[in-house]
Amino acid sequence: MVGQAESITKRQHKKTELMDTLYAKAVTLYQAEHGPGVTEEVLGRKLHSLRKICIIVENEHYEQTKKALPKHLSSSTLLRLVNGGTPKSLSNSSWGWLLQSEEKIVIDYALELASRGFPLTHQRLKEIVDKICRSRLGDKFSEKGVGRNWTTCFVEKHSSRLKMFWSSKLDTKRGQAVNPFTNEEYFKLLKEVLKGRKDHEFPAAVVDTPWELEIDWEEILIPALGPDDAEIMLPEIEESRKEAAKGWVDVDETERVDAVGEDEGEVEQLEPTPINKDCIYGADKSGFNEDDGAKIRVIGARSKKMQHKQGGGSRENTTVIVTICADGTAICPTVIFKGKHFQVNWNQDNPTKAT
Repeated sequence: MVGQAESITKRQHKKTELMDTLYAKAVTLYQAEHGPGVTEEVLGRKLHSLRKICIIVENEHYEQTKKALPKHLSSSTLLRLVNGGTPKSLSNSSWGWLLQSEEKIVIDYALELASRGFPLTHQRLKEIVDKICRSRLGDKFSEKGVGRNWTTCFVEKHSSRLKMFWSSKLDTKRGQAVNPFTNEEYFKLLKEVLKGRKDHEFPAAVVDTPWELEIDWEEILIPALGPDDAEIMLPEIEESRKEAAKGWVDVDETERVDAVGEDEGEVEQLEPTPINKDCIYGADKSGFNEDDGAKIRVIGARSKKMQHKQGGGSRENTTVIVTICADGTAICPTVIFKGKHFQVNWNQDNPTKAT
């Protein structure tokens, strides 16, 4: 992917941060060199001067990065910082409209909205900042608010956390489903199901008999779960079968575990059986247009401001459903074409053996 050159202000911010970091390191070294109890007799050499400490820090930086500093460390600046001076980055931030605490709040708010699918625009960010500054400064704040390029500089200043994008459309229903609480409950339920802990959470007496199965009801005895624990034969008429079998379960006597306790009448919990990997499948669908209308980088004449790319105007989509198994295998994909009848040429060039 083609990169983007850093702006002049961004490069300047990086240089300022680098110099402040090195000055902080030099201050620590100087305080350790000239701390209480530190003498030339203890060290066995002369104490390093301000200039000597600056040279030591510069040499250590070059050995680590193999890059020269944009400018040398100043001994006078180091003396000012040792005496309690303010670094350049903090000094410049004090001239800004927002306090550091307010900047952090604005950044966190922007990131929170972006995670929910409602990212801020430059205009919306300007309105929020104007409201914060006006509530704190009152009449001292400009009626026009912050400058036209203020939001751009703000994003650039905090580029470690913020970035500009071309927005991508997200369906509202899908966006509402993407939240931490829904995701947490979904994966918690999925984990329980895969471990087999949801198979036997209901008593066997309330399980409905699958009437759509082809079962030979002749001479089949259904053990009753009523107080008499009797065994009856279902009637021949299907409607009567459903009514008579209400609350009854067809259980194999050889593998059946007593569903009702002898003393307390409590339902016994069966051991959970985890779902095997070869029984777990995941499917997803994607729509493809006959003419790919996505924007791509193309080559054209430098004198032009826009380069068009011809293509068909068809809006017809082809849906492809792919299914994979948890054991690493996959089944043939399913392709859905728009049409009332199946065309033979759809299956001629079919390397994936799609259905």
